[in-house]
Amino acid sequence: LNVAVTSSESKAIEVRRGHVLVKMPDGRKIPLPPYPDFIAAYPEVQSAARRAAIASDPIDFTSAGRQTCDLRFQPLPGTVAALESVYVNMRKICSGLLYFPVQGGIQPGRWEFIIEFEEFDARVPFEIERPQ
Repeated sequence: LNVAVTSSESKAIEVRRGHVLVKMPDGRKIPLPPYPDFIAAYPEVQSAARRAAIASDPIDFTSAGRQTCDLRFQPLPGTVAALESVYVNMRKICSGLLYFPVQGGIQPGRWEFIIEFEEFDARVPFEIERPQ
C-alpha cells in the first residue's frame, strides 16, 4: 500500500509500526510484519516492490505546505534504517510503501487500512476489485 499519514492537530501524535494493520474482507487482520520478517521475505516481493515504487502515483498532492518525511517502517534493504515510530501533526506528513503478508492471496472486496491509537483507531476503507 502506498500511504500518507498526517494529523489535523497541532500536537504531535506517534504512529507506531506495531499498531499498523490491514483488515481483509473476510475480517482477518494482518499487522505490519516486524522489519526482520520483511527483510527475510524481500527476495520474494522484490520485483513487485520495484514495480510499485515506479508505478505508484505520488501522494504529494496532500502535502499542502506540510513538512514531508519518509514513512520508514519498511525501507528497502541496504538503504536507510527502519523506524519503529514516526511523529506527525498538522504541519508534517509522512508517506511511503507498506507491505503486508497476505496468506492465500489478495481477496477482492472492502479492505481497511488501520492505525491503532490509545484513544481511537484511524480507519481508511479501500476496495480491491475482482480481476477482469
